[in-house]
Amino acid sequence: MKTLKILMLLLVTISANLFAQRTIQFGKFTDKDGYPVKGTSFERGFEKQIIVNSYLVSNGNSVTITIPNSPAVNAFQSIVNSKFALQNGEIAVVQIQAERKAVSQKIQMTAIKVTSVQLGDGTATIVLEPATLDNVYTGMNGNTR
Repeated sequence: MKTLKILMLLLVTISANLFAQRTIQFGKFTDKDGYPVKGTSFERGFEKQIIVNSYLVSNGNSVTITIPNSPAVNAFQSIVNSKFALQNGEIAVVQIQAERKAVSQKIQMTAIKVTSVQLGDGTATIVLEPATLDNVYTGMNGNTR
């Protein structure tokens, strides 16, 4: 009887985890010379993109991202407050449910000036000011809203 209870509890826990939904964000940026800024992601479909721990869009013209410390931070630090800008960038918000991935939101930017890079405990907080900023929402079926 005790084995049956443990087995039932295990089954409920596994099924709950299968249907649990999680959200992750990835950043894809192109540097001033047209080369992609290499990130550390190994997630299928988002390989070599930058893992974005968090992001905040403020005043419609500024984006603050927090990313893990990695060589990608150097690409942002090298152009802080300079006349150079990243050519373009995109932050993809990905919903994962039962191992199915779907992009639910994209933040697309062009001519991105980097105004600050602050290093913290294993992370870097980067403030971006793009010339254009578009928020695109998509459903789990890929339809644009």
